[in-house]
Amino acid sequence: MIVLKVLDDAELVLADLEVNLGKQIRHAVTLCVRQNGNITPLNTPDGRPIQMREENTIQTIEETFDDDESNEKLMEKVYETELGDAFEKVENGVGIGETNNKLEDDEEDCWKEYDEVNGGINEN
Repeated sequence: MIVLKVLDDAELVLADLEVNLGKQIRHAVTLCVRQNGNITPLNTPDGRPIQMREENTIQTIEETFDDDESNEKLMEKVYETELGDAFEKVENGVGIGETNNKLEDDEEDCWKEYDEVNGGINEN
């Protein structure tokens, strides 16, 4: 690994991204970075890392969670999913490559679990 740049003025953000998959619309909690007023996803909604570029910037934000109570509720939902396990591993310094491979291997189970936690908002 080669560190290209350290972003001193950036904040980590969790965003609920809506993805249109033809006849299906899925929502996924996605790790993002906020820098200079822009929010850019760091991974695809299915957990694969992507390169942080300006064209990946989220243009519209329907809802933000600025109060602590809403943040706690969102994090409870996140940590009840396998994606939450990935975030917890990242917080604890476990290699993200291992986590991403696990998410890819268990993608269908992860989506089912996410749907159960979120009241079946996705159609599988």
